Parts: sequence; C-alpha cells; structure tokens
Amino acid sequence: MGVAASLPDDVLGSVLIKSEKRDFLSLRAASIVGRDVVQRAIIHGGHRFKEVFDKEVTARAIEARGRVFGPCCHSLHVYHQLSAERIDALRSFVASTGGGLRRLSLHTAVPSEALVEMCHASPNLISIY
Repeated sequence: MGVAASLPDDVLGSVLIKSEKRDFLSLRAASIVGRDVVQRAIIHGGHRFKEVFDKEVTARAIEARGRVFGPCCHSLHVYHQLSAERIDALRSFVASTGGGLRRLSLHTAVPSEALVEMCHASPNLISIY
C-alpha cells in the first residue's frame, strides 16, 4: 500500500478511472492508507457515480455512502418511503456532494422544506423528478 499512497492524485485517478464502487470499497477496506487513497481518488479523479436508495437502505447507510461517495455523486434516485431519520440522512448525503449533484429523482413524498434545502445545496441541479 505504501507505493499507492505516494502516487499523485492525477495518477490515482487514471488508474482507478475504470473502477466500480465495489473496487473502491475493497481498496478502502484494505487499510487506513487504502481509505485515504480512495478518498483522494474520488475527490480528484473525476469519477461520477449514480446512487440509488431503495427500501432496504437505512439512514446510517445513506450517511455512510454520502461520506464515501458523496463528492462524486452526480445522480441520486430514491425509491422508498422516507422516515424523518432517512430524510435527515438524505439531506446530509446531498450536502456531501458539494454541489455536484445534477439529477435528483424522488419517487416518494418529501417535505417541502427538505426539498428546498436539497435544491439549495445543489446549484448544478439540472433535473428534478
């Protein structure tokens, strides 16, 4: 892991450009250095992922995915009823995108104040459904 940790961010991005989320998660789980390598690659590598949340996803999982993949999420789809706890987690996820979210697809009811907050946190949003 020592060699990978010392690679410049643009090289890491090039190496991991074809990687999928599970590859990032595997490398991240390998060690603390792996976690840092993945975080740098996600932030600086130009990766774009779509997140889909269905009824099995917990609020804790939504927040965790936001911490790991938020900076590279461009499209978010929610397909289940949202409890107050899940709405707060969704707000946190959207905030973790750093304004990079471009598509927001909510197939469930969301309070208007939460929707406004998510839209405000997403200045690059081009599609909302």
